[in-house]
Amino acid sequence: IYDPATGKELWRVRCGGMNVAARPLYGNGLVYMTTADGGFRMFAAKPEGNGDITETHVAWKQGKGIPKYASQIFLDGLLYMGSEGGVLTCIDGMNGEVIWQERVGGVFTASPLVAGGRVYFFSEDGATTVIQAGRKFELVATNKLSDGCMASPAVTGDALLIRTTKN
Repeated sequence: IYDPATGKELWRVRCGGMNVAARPLYGNGLVYMTTADGGFRMFAAKPEGNGDITETHVAWKQGKGIPKYASQIFLDGLLYMGSEGGVLTCIDGMNGEVIWQERVGGVFTASPLVAGGRVYFFSEDGATTVIQAGRKFELVATNKLSDGCMASPAVTGDALLIRTTKN
């Protein structure tokens, strides 16, 4: 992590991996990051200290169900994610424990979004899977677009913007 004003390195974690596409998230006093291919896969670190904080500030690591491409959603202390293997996962942000995992099918490369306490996952084949956020898996709806979705959707006001492979 670097100081945005000066570019000086503040701290680093030796976590391995490569080609990270997911954005880091912050919550519960921790920074959540993924490593894409290899390495820790996902970890949480206390954003304190100087230099190499790998041994002193990494709170937890998790390798089960972590996506390579899509970012996660952090909501009410939980991390939600969809993997390219068609699995949705919910992880406790404090300890890295997998709360639930469900195979719903599809390939998730677009990042999910949250609205009204629900998490929306968009797959490459055009399926939109909607779940109720929480410690128990609850499928709300599955909708099908005419073609696939690889780009992360956006929200503006009351509108949901979805870029599919053709539209």
